[in-house]
Amino acid sequence: MKNIIRPLFLFLIIVQLFLINGCQSNSDSKRFDKQKTSLTEHIGEELRIANILDSSGNQIKLDFTKSDLTIIDFWFNDCPPCIKELNQFTSVLDGKEKKISVISISINQPWLWLETLKAHTGRFTFLENRLSNWTHYVLQTADNEKLKNDVSSDRLLELQKVYNVTFFPAYFVVNRNGIIQARPESAVDYIKKL
Repeated sequence: MKNIIRPLFLFLIIVQLFLINGCQSNSDSKRFDKQKTSLTEHIGEELRIANILDSSGNQIKLDFTKSDLTIIDFWFNDCPPCIKELNQFTSVLDGKEKKISVISISINQPWLWLETLKAHTGRFTFLENRLSNWTHYVLQTADNEKLKNDVSSDRLLELQKVYNVTFFPAYFVVNRNGIIQARPESAVDYIKKL
């Protein structure tokens, strides 16, 4: 029975992520329009995300005071659009420390995120870059680690419910007080316009 439950659970997570990533057919244009509209929701509200861990497993409180604007970047390992953007952050962030910073928060399980941090090769080489205005964290989860699901399902559902996050990468631009200023589709494009 155990041999069936884990693959089934992983399959369901993959299907959910497939839908979240915005993979869609022509018949899904209404859903895509709704996703676009969701980018204007919550502007002017305080971003409230708790239970975030650093690479040592310590809970941290997000600090938005390091620069004029901070981009909160929600991503996961198996998200090609996420990785594409992450690989461009170094070039667009360098020299803009006072103007903008990025806090990348993985929705992967902490154990998988830590493995990725340690073995940052191939598509994860962006993790080698150490910019003062770019930090990496992970969402703490209550999911059972024995299931070995890659994505934190409880935190994914929280992002969907609270902030209507329906595709990744998901970006929130906040000011020094943590008030949401924008929800760009591309953080790289947003930073280039600054």
